[in-house]
Amino acid sequence: MKLKVMFLFACLFLSIGIAIAQSSNATGRVLSAEDNEPIVGATVQIEGTDTGTITDLDGKFTINVPSSAQILVISFIGMETQKINIKEKNRTDLTIKLKPTAEVLDEVLVTGTYGSAKKLGSIVGSVVAIRSDKIENRPSANFADALQGQVAGLQVYTSSGEPSEGVSMRLRGIGSINSSNEPLFILDGSPISGGAFTAINPSDIENVTVLKDASSTSIYGSRAANGVVVITTKRGRGAKPTVSIKGQYGFSEPALPTTRMMTTSQYYDLWKTISPNADFSIIRKYMDMGISTDWQSYLMKDNAPTWQLDASITGVANNTNYFISASHYDQDGVEPASGMRRETLRSNIDTKVFDWLRVGVNLGLSYEDYETNNFATKGNNPYNVATLSRWALP
Repeated sequence: MKLKVMFLFACLFLSIGIAIAQSSNATGRVLSAEDNEPIVGATVQIEGTDTGTITDLDGKFTINVPSSAQILVISFIGMETQKINIKEKNRTDLTIKLKPTAEVLDEVLVTGTYGSAKKLGSIVGSVVAIRSDKIENRPSANFADALQGQVAGLQVYTSSGEPSEGVSMRLRGIGSINSSNEPLFILDGSPISGGAFTAINPSDIENVTVLKDASSTSIYGSRAANGVVVITTKRGRGAKPTVSIKGQYGFSEPALPTTRMMTTSQYYDLWKTISPNADFSIIRKYMDMGISTDWQSYLMKDNAPTWQLDASITGVANNTNYFISASHYDQDGVEPASGMRRETLRSNIDTKVFDWLRVGVNLGLSYEDYETNNFATKGNNPYNVATLSRWALP
């Protein structure tokens, strides 16, 4: 009997020893690879199981690991997940350093700034982004013309066909009777007016983001009540300098005429009926000479040329990113005494002076030389016909 009791106790102690040998604690610390600061709330989990823990304020953790476990999985939002083989390492003092991951950081939106985040519309109800290839390949003096048809609910229109004419924009119609209905325009973080669009080279634009909902006021304030158009210009990229030269050529012509012009005699009879006492001697003179000019066909150009030449260099040198571009744009209007010429120069340079300090300069210079046709704005009267006659005829 005594022998059996001793044998029972020996088996009991043996089973306890086996149970203890089947698991043990693993301890360690999770740090950031960038600055060696502790990561609070990182997940430490045994691979293939639901067993896990999180790090404390000092980045430390303790986890009970079965003897059969081999891999610990350490993860944190914005960091690369790392796996540790605990069979090959000392379990009592592990040091794990996690690196930041660009893929996850792409989903982060920093609010309260003038919008350089890649996911600018993450918290805005309605957002549309237009990439540079949708803009730069459309020859136009005003890049806003290239936005036509790209954004639902965005109306882009001009009051005339003059090359130098500015544009007006409306997002989802008119929102005010007495106040402005223009959206808020942001260029590289600074508010601008729509009149500055003709001074911007479309080839310098990286992307245009249109925030259409009134909820964008949470970022830009009450000025964003009519929507926001965020314009971002290009920055330096690539390890080596990249030189780009591009040219475009096109021509413009009037749309198909929708009305038939009057002859000289018809025009004379019209004004004689409207104002019998006026002096129409010059029109009468042309009519007696048998001159009847179709002014629309005579004055309008059928192939008004448009051409543009762009040159740029971009790259990264040491801690400096640079993008430098120059452009020449020349467009003739289809009407006489109508056209625009523009020269632009842009330099976007930033450099990292210290780990905590980055400085840069965004410089944009533009020179515009244009002429506008005033005949259409003077009205259709016989005195303007006389002016046209002296300009067109010997």
